[in-house]
Amino acid sequence: MTDVVADQKDFYQRKKVPTEIKHLILEKYIASWGGIILQGNKGRRVRLAFVDTCAGSGLFGSYDIEAEPLLGSPLIGINSLHALATHERNINCDMQSKALLIEKDEKTFRSLKAAIEKYAPNQENVEAIHGEFAEKIDNLLQFCEDYFSLVLIDPFGPSSVPFWAVSRVVAQKYTDITMHFPSNAILRMSGHLTYEPANRISQERVKWLDDFFGSPDWRKIVDSSLSTEEKEERWIQFYLDRLRLFSKDILPISIPLLFETKERPIYHLIFMTRNLSGLMEMKRIMQQAKEYEAFRREQVKQQMRIEKTRQGELFEIEKTASVPSVNIDELAKQLHHKFKSKSVTREVVYRFAIFLENVLKTNIDKALTLLKRQRLLETPAGKASLNQLLKFL
Repeated sequence: MTDVVADQKDFYQRKKVPTEIKHLILEKYIASWGGIILQGNKGRRVRLAFVDTCAGSGLFGSYDIEAEPLLGSPLIGINSLHALATHERNINCDMQSKALLIEKDEKTFRSLKAAIEKYAPNQENVEAIHGEFAEKIDNLLQFCEDYFSLVLIDPFGPSSVPFWAVSRVVAQKYTDITMHFPSNAILRMSGHLTYEPANRISQERVKWLDDFFGSPDWRKIVDSSLSTEEKEERWIQFYLDRLRLFSKDILPISIPLLFETKERPIYHLIFMTRNLSGLMEMKRIMQQAKEYEAFRREQVKQQMRIEKTRQGELFEIEKTASVPSVNIDELAKQLHHKFKSKSVTREVVYRFAIFLENVLKTNIDKALTLLKRQRLLETPAGKASLNQLLKFL
């Protein structure tokens, strides 16, 4: 029998806002991801795998010490996949699912095993491995073989996630990835470049960055003329460009995640896929999550003020749209300018427009409808599909 689940004080006392947002994105995306794959493989057996490479204990402490602990990413992933599989079996779909959890710390791994026993359904489909992500990369790739896979690469703090290991995961054809990109740690450690020749600690920090990026060329971005935000954006782009050397067809997007007490991101969440429908759905989920993030940050700040002053506040935080709305007229003009006098598939238009700031699939469809009303676009009769040919006039 595995150790009993540890007392809540052994877990993080509560989820920070960025963790809440990551978990919200994970839960929503698994349902959408599975649905997209099942829709595209009707009549065939579908195999789905969830992998958490830095699983942790699987649990977080609740605000209420008497309450059940809150689920972490491994158990959220397992439960979300199980719910999807149960639904599909109920409508006679042929679907298999399994999960792989990797955790390097021995004590945390024991707690993870206990949490699986208590909170995970279908435990026979869950495999837990004690070890580090990079050391277990062959296990991971073998586990995902012949499965559509969703892989989380999300270490706690600036732990080692070497580029060579990540690139091997990215190279897998049927794999989606969400990854923690430690923007603030990279910025902080890049300052050691000045002291590297004579300082052992600086040598270790610079080597960590060389291993993380898989190249020393990240150093070219350490430029005093760039703002912090510009450096972070260039490091992310440099990292993604490096990954494209191993998989030219990946479609990546990223969002910054904010803590409740800091106004600049400590890290970004990167999502990578080859599936255009998955990318468009993830962008929608991420935008919803950013709106919820703004709401939760204000809630937590208010609670912190109450705890500090011991005085209640007589208003409730209202949810507001934190993502600017898209001007459909302007988007239609942009699409017409880009594709004027060309015939392209709807997929080509989506692949261009989905990377525009704040633009979602629904916005693109509205812009195309507007162009059609303006007689600037011709479309064939019938149901819209990615292969539908659009003629821009």
